Amino acid sequence: SLQVKSILEQSIDFLSNSTPMEPQALIVTFLDRVRQLRSQAQALRGAYILLTYIMGSYLLACMLAWGYQPAVEWTWLITGGFFGGLIYIIFSYFKVLLTPFSRDDAALLVDSRYPALKNALINSSQLGRCLSDPHFKNTTSLEFIHELHRRTDPVVNKIDPSTVIDRSGIVIGRNRFLGTLVSLIFIALFIPDFLKNGYEHWINPKAPTQVLQAQTTGKKQTSPKPTAINYSIESVNLTFH
Repeated sequence: SLQVKSILEQSIDFLSNSTPMEPQALIVTFLDRVRQLRSQAQALRGAYILLTYIMGSYLLACMLAWGYQPAVEWTWLITGGFFGGLIYIIFSYFKVLLTPFSRDDAALLVDSRYPALKNALINSSQLGRCLSDPHFKNTTSLEFIHELHRRTDPVVNKIDPSTVIDRSGIVIGRNRFLGTLVSLIFIALFIPDFLKNGYEHWINPKAPTQVLQAQTTGKKQTSPKPTAINYSIESVNLTFH
């Protein structure tokens, strides 16, 4: 019908007039994706390290309270050390997350992972800023930049942004976290008093002193008294010369 034909003609006109995304825009999108994945990887690694540190410190504190009870008298010193390490971890990873990671940095990271690019991505990223500069009027240079983008875009499209990010730190952090978590669950199931009593030892730091005093007093009270020695004289002989 005429109506269907009209709709088809409008669709063909729309598709013919619409331009695909320019290579420069595709490269920028790719670099932004790399930056996003890197930030997520850094945040995930920091979360694993933070949780492992907290759980591991609690487990170590319980072991210390059981193995050497007078250690709980150092509560303030050990607490200060724990919070010092906690602040260091948080500050270190917040510093990494808040450190600017530009598109040029992302391009350098990709070029280092894929030497076959021969620094084409960093060149495209840096020279691409000239296209938006109204004062840049060199036509030959502009054509060169466009050609560089056209050649770089197909290569970049074949790269998965997730393969650029080094995930070895995430794997190590995850394994440590899972190992500590499984240890806590195992102890909570089979030795429930270990965690409970360990916690109570720390919130009652005077208990070890009282125990030692009681043990010392008990030893004094139960120390055996010297027994009298029974002896007898069978005979007394005097000899004169």
